[in-house]
Amino acid sequence: LPTESENAMSYDIFVDNKNLAQIASNSGWYETARYLEEHGGDQSKEIGSAGVSDYPKALGDELADLIDDAPDDIKSVLTDLKSFCKKAKNHIGVGHEGGGDDDDDEGGDDDLEKVAKAAKAATISSVLAGASVKAKAKMAKLLTKVFMRQKEKAKLKAEELMKVSKAADDKPTKSQSDISAEIYAAVQVDYAGLPAEMAAQLEAAAMAGVNSGVVDLGIESTDMIAALNAVARDWAQKRAAEMVGMKLVDGEWLENPDAQWAISDTTRDAIRDLVSKSFETETPMKSLVDGIQDAGAFSESRAEMIADTEVKRSQNSGNYEAMKASGMVRTVKWYLSADHACCDACDLNAGKSVNIGEPFPSGALMPPDDHPNCMCSLIADLIQEPE
Repeated sequence: LPTESENAMSYDIFVDNKNLAQIASNSGWYETARYLEEHGGDQSKEIGSAGVSDYPKALGDELADLIDDAPDDIKSVLTDLKSFCKKAKNHIGVGHEGGGDDDDDEGGDDDLEKVAKAAKAATISSVLAGASVKAKAKMAKLLTKVFMRQKEKAKLKAEELMKVSKAADDKPTKSQSDISAEIYAAVQVDYAGLPAEMAAQLEAAAMAGVNSGVVDLGIESTDMIAALNAVARDWAQKRAAEMVGMKLVDGEWLENPDAQWAISDTTRDAIRDLVSKSFETETPMKSLVDGIQDAGAFSESRAEMIADTEVKRSQNSGNYEAMKASGMVRTVKWYLSADHACCDACDLNAGKSVNIGEPFPSGALMPPDDHPNCMCSLIADLIQEPE
C-alpha cells in the first residue's frame, strides 16, 4: 500500500487513459478544482468536480480564459493542465498514481485507472447531482406548503385565544406555556404525513450519492450495490421520521424524543419565543398574531434552507457509504468552504484527517452534519490499491 508520505500526495494527468505527468499535490489540486467549479465554464466545472473531461479542446479554451485572473498557486496548475489539453484527443483526467508498470505488469493499466478514478472521484462536496437538485426542489415546495398551512392554523388559534382575552382588555387569560402548547398542537398535525413524502426525496438523493460513488469508485459487485441501495432506503426513512421528531417502529410512526435536527423542535421553540415576546408588549395577543404572520419558522426561506441541507446530507451519506464499501478510501480530510464564515463547529475539523467511518473532532462524519447551509467538503486523503 502507498504510505501517507507517498500519498501526501501527487495528482497526475491522464491523457487518453495514459499517465503522462505529475500535476499537483493533493491539496493543490483540490484548491484548483474548487476554483474551476466556482469560476469556470462547463468543462472546467466537470473536471473540477469529477476530475475528467471528454472534451479536452473545449476545456483548453476555457482554461485559457481563466489563467490570467487565477491566484498564482492555481495559475501554474491551470497552465500545466491547459498544455496537456492540446495533447489529448478524446479524454483528459486528473487522479492519483496507482502504482504498477504500464508495460511490464499485466493488468497494471486496469488497476492504475481504477485507483486514479477513485482518487479523483472520492470527494464529498456541496455540489448536488441532477436527481438531488430535483429532490431538493420537490422538498422545498412540499415544506413551503406545510409551513403556510401551519402559519394560518397558528394565527387562527392565536386569534381564538385573543377573542377569549378581549374581555380582559387583551390581557391573556392563560399562561405562556399553555398558549404555546395550544398553538403548537394546532400546527403539529401537519407533520403527520411528512415522513412518507420526504422519505421519497431523501431516498432519491441518497441513491444519487450511492450511484455516483459506485460509478466513480468502480464498484462492480452486484451484492455490494444492492446492499448500498438498501442502506440508502433505510437511511432515508429514518431521517425523514427524525426530521419531524418521529421514528418508525414495526410500521408505526411514534414520537422520538431523541431525534436529531428535528424541524418540529425548531417550530415549537419559535412559537414559545413568539409567545414570550408578545407578553412583553401592551397588547400581547395582537402582538402574537402579528408575530406569527412574520415568523421565519413558517417562511419559504426556511423551507428552502431545510431542503438544501437535508438533500445534501442524504446525497453525501450515500456517497460516504460507497467510499467505505469500496475498500479503497482509507482516510478523509475536511476542507472549509471558500465561503465559510467564522466561527462554527466546522472550524474544529478544518484540515483534519480521520479514518473513514470515524467522526471528526466536532463529532460529524461529514458535511453538513454540523450546521445548516454547510458548504464544506471531504476529500479522500489516502487511497489504497484495490486488492
